[in-house]
Amino acid sequence: MDFEKIKASIEHGATDAFKKTEELISTSKLNFKISDKEQDIESLYIKIGEKIYKDYEKNELIDPYLVRYCKDIKKIKSEIKNIQIKILKLQDRQTCPICGNEIGRDDIYCNYCGSKQK
Repeated sequence: MDFEKIKASIEHGATDAFKKTEELISTSKLNFKISDKEQDIESLYIKIGEKIYKDYEKNELIDPYLVRYCKDIKKIKSEIKNIQIKILKLQDRQTCPICGNEIGRDDIYCNYCGSKQK
């Protein structure tokens, strides 16, 4: 085989590999941009949901479809609170009803806000 043909074949192969690498890098960058935009959308969904739930808490939400979901959230929040109380009991701790900070079960006063405990 002629040296020039071998050289041309190698150059062509290297050029193709370089182009494919550039395409792969460009595609990866664009996929990252898509992922960032999808995260932006998720953030906006969360903000919408939080707004709806705040309206529900203020009794300003009238859509029964959304109210049903907000009631489900309220129920789950209550379940979480009950589980947290169980954890505090296991750790011999309690939550101050005034400031919400965690204190010892036998504390007479809250170390954070100074309120007298029950």
